Amino acid sequence: MTKAKPNPDSTLHDRVAFLLDSMGEAADAVAATLRVEEVRGVRGSAVAHPLCWWLIRLVPDACVVLGKETVHATLPGVGPSRQDAVVALPVPVRTFVDQFDGGQHPDLELWLGNWTPATSGPAGGSGDPDRPDRAPDRAEGLAGVAAVPEEPAGQWRAPEPRSAVGVAQAPGADGDDGGGI
Repeated sequence: MTKAKPNPDSTLHDRVAFLLDSMGEAADAVAATLRVEEVRGVRGSAVAHPLCWWLIRLVPDACVVLGKETVHATLPGVGPSRQDAVVALPVPVRTFVDQFDGGQHPDLELWLGNWTPATSGPAGGSGDPDRPDRAPDRAEGLAGVAAVPEEPAGQWRAPEPRSAVGVAQAPGADGDDGGGI
């Protein structure tokens, strides 16, 4: 838990380093800090990781990108008013990141549209807000987004574990540069 506040006049690097050091002396303490502050995020994400969201909450206007061993924070501006900082992750924070990305601390994971209703209903549908009994159709641009609930609130179940099946590859990942001829 963040015990003290960094000096607002300090450099961005010093503020981020101070905050990371204040998260705790072990990976479980880092996780506890995030739990207490109700921060969740996406496993393996460089920008939506709970560590990024936590830093953004404490350093307003910052853009935070998580690397393997560092975090890069930027405050917007032009010329000398722009601030960039690359800060090495303290060992407890790095250990937490590895654990979280490896599947530990599931209560800190933010699920993005991967929920399924407890019972199945009609397939497809119009996605019409006046017809909540119908799920949006994938053809309507909502592929992979949760369907409109067909059950009363509170009747959701946890999704099945994610897999790489059906994940689209970036152009060129299969040797095709997407250039046509």
